[in-house]
Amino acid sequence: MQPPAELAREFPCIVVKIGGRPTTELACMHALADDLGELMQAGIRVAVVHGGGARVTLLSERLGVTARFTEGVRVTGRDDMLIADQVLAGEMNTELVRLLFSRSIRSVGLTGCDAGLCIGTPVAEHTGTVASTDPSVLHALWQADLLPVIASVSQDKDGNPLNINADELARAVAAGLAASALVYISDIPGIRMYGTVSRRLNSSEIEAGINDGQIVGGMVAKTRAALAGLQQGIGTVCIGDYAVRGDLAELLKGQRGTHIGTF
Repeated sequence: MQPPAELAREFPCIVVKIGGRPTTELACMHALADDLGELMQAGIRVAVVHGGGARVTLLSERLGVTARFTEGVRVTGRDDMLIADQVLAGEMNTELVRLLFSRSIRSVGLTGCDAGLCIGTPVAEHTGTVASTDPSVLHALWQADLLPVIASVSQDKDGNPLNINADELARAVAAGLAASALVYISDIPGIRMYGTVSRRLNSSEIEAGINDGQIVGGMVAKTRAALAGLQQGIGTVCIGDYAVRGDLAELLKGQRGTHIGTF
């Protein structure tokens, strides 16, 4: 069954960052793929962004390359960059495109490098942040009814390789598109505030939660990045988990996860 027409009217363009359970459980990823296909059939323009830090670290360990992190962000040296390209742009991106094809979804694998989609600025060796985006390649793919699947490796203005955090790249792509929604799929049901998952949070509530120690660790950076995305033109940001068919529509509708917006 297709999503209701009102969902397509409210969310004509969305970016979905895939993480957590769908990246490790085949049945879960099949269900998510079917949800993505359903949204596309309803006329929603969808782009998918993925990372894969755990698999990058695993291959690094096998090759004797020690993973380094500063405040939770991977410090990408020359050897790390080669591994990131191999795992993210190669292995994982191709796996996703093949899986989507098996669910009758025609998709195209991309990186931030392709057609200058994302240009980054280095902050530490080959670790970068997004400086600018050019989403024209995404519009071209949508015109052909294709689903863009974007790996989170990119380049600087001179073509030097950069590894960019997938959450940040997804936010930058969504902002460049002025997307109506950015969905972060993870292994958490949403943002917990005072013992319960909050369905809706605005900027003042998030800052209060950070000050009160309710929002901690990596979620501090993610929620503040979400607030920055709202200021850059994203309609709403949703953070939550995915388990079964239909969960993506529930995330968009606010029936699952936490929506961050200007409520």
